[in-house]
Amino acid sequence: MACQTIYADQMSLHLDGQLDTEAERALLAHIGSCAECTAIWGPMNEAHAMLVASAREPLAVPVAFTLKVMELVAATPVLRPQLDPASAPPVAVPVGASVMPVFGSEDQVHSPDYLHDWQHAIGVYVRGMAAVGAALAGTAAVLVTLVLTGVLRVDASVAPLVETVRTFLAAGAGWAASLVEGIGTDMALGGAIVLGLLALAGWQLVTNYHQATADYHLESAIPVMEAA
Repeated sequence: MACQTIYADQMSLHLDGQLDTEAERALLAHIGSCAECTAIWGPMNEAHAMLVASAREPLAVPVAFTLKVMELVAATPVLRPQLDPASAPPVAVPVGASVMPVFGSEDQVHSPDYLHDWQHAIGVYVRGMAAVGAALAGTAAVLVTLVLTGVLRVDASVAPLVETVRTFLAAGAGWAASLVEGIGTDMALGGAIVLGLLALAGWQLVTNYHQATADYHLESAIPVMEAA
């Protein structure tokens, strides 16, 4: 067995033409003097010759071979395992864990609790900054109104600027009043009706969009919930 283990690889290399002349001469000399290696060399050499011959002259495929194979495939029944929902093992969800499904995908994404805490904190901060900005804007608007109406007196150096702003606002108010003077009651009523219809159409469009989005999310979440 030790002799076969040593020279079996050299036999394969010799058949593939990978041995040099000296190693090939030593291998053939050993095969001629070793009965065990001769018993291996004969069948191996014959198998190699058959492979070479079949590669040079490939066997012809029978005419009806493909048809017979397809008939056997079609006649073979395919057994698929059936999963009974009643026998399916329940999915354990730990208490307190937040599970947020991603609609439109086949898997669920588990969102950790600290992510929700960060989202809540950022939302509170943004709402607070918006409230502060609205308060500052309201205060500035009140101060400007008081200055322009003359209730709040300003320094003499700023008085020319205030008078310029008053003149500009008065001109704007006169221009707006001139536009309104030519509008009758019928035109105003018609404009109000048109604006109401546009608002109703916009509200209906937004409602339909939200309803379609909710239905799509629900249909996408049903397979995920059934799988869970």
